[in-house]
Amino acid sequence: MPRAILVVICWDPREAARCRRVIATGHPGFDLYPIVVDPRTFPSREGAGPYLTILAGAAKAIDLATPAGRDAVLTAIGQARAGHADTAALITIILGVADAAARRELEALMASPKFHSTFVDGLLQQGAVRSKVEDLVKVIRARGLELTAAQQNLLTSCADLGQLATWFDQALDAKTTDDIFGAH
Repeated sequence: MPRAILVVICWDPREAARCRRVIATGHPGFDLYPIVVDPRTFPSREGAGPYLTILAGAAKAIDLATPAGRDAVLTAIGQARAGHADTAALITIILGVADAAARRELEALMASPKFHSTFVDGLLQQGAVRSKVEDLVKVIRARGLELTAAQQNLLTSCADLGQLATWFDQALDAKTTDDIFGAH
């Protein structure tokens, strides 16, 4: 049973062939047999989840210079339903491997109506929620109040801007945190 696996993603098939060589460690039975993926040997994406499609884009097994390739990768990022930080990281990876022309096309596509809500609106919503939570915490602290662990969890897990606005309004004249959140 292997204890470590080396996976190499290589864009150049000739370089990939060199990377497939066994790495002798000098210890009997401990040679390293790398798993090398290149655009020609990438696994089939048929029936695969979004992360394999994203990886295929990063490995250049999907041609980001084509409209179909760009569409497939951006659709997969949207389907991954990752959080803000992970979505931003996935976009950064894909933009980083794309050539300049493909990068411009990807950025334009992300701003298009098809993907705008997936990327831009989602990121703006998360930013608005984070800002509202920060403002609410400032008001609570300015009033000399302390959040319980349960209230802190309730506040940081809330993504409803309407609820956050209600709590903010209640915090403006609250005497206790129970006046804001009820008996949570």
